[in-house]
Amino acid sequence: MPERFELVGVARSEQAHEDFRTAVRESVERFSRRKPDADVLEGLTKDVRYIPGSFDDSEVYVELERTLSELDERAGHALNRVFYLSTAPNFFPLIGGKLAAAGLQGGVSAIDRAASAKCRSAMAARSRQAAGSAG
Repeated sequence: MPERFELVGVARSEQAHEDFRTAVRESVERFSRRKPDADVLEGLTKDVRYIPGSFDDSEVYVELERTLSELDERAGHALNRVFYLSTAPNFFPLIGGKLAAAGLQGGVSAIDRAASAKCRSAMAARSRQAAGSAG
């Protein structure tokens, strides 16, 4: 992990930042291969943020842009961003467009690459499955 790591979760369910922090902390403790160092885990999760809302709601992206800008300002420079999407690939263009419309630069091209990679992976799995059942 880089020295500076910020995590902002976005999902449909309502929950407080602290509840999301607790869920992240518990997940790391449960699924890590090694017992995490308590100080490192605290540093990782102390500023975790959560934004509730649906991926088709433009206001969610406005809030996401505001939150990410706040983190950039606090860091003194623009931080690198990764948008991990746990949605069906057919929603990627919608999400990419909403990211771009909210001023989250690179949203569309990054999502297009993610969609392409996810689609290729799914197609490869189907091909392997079909080849296994044909023999």
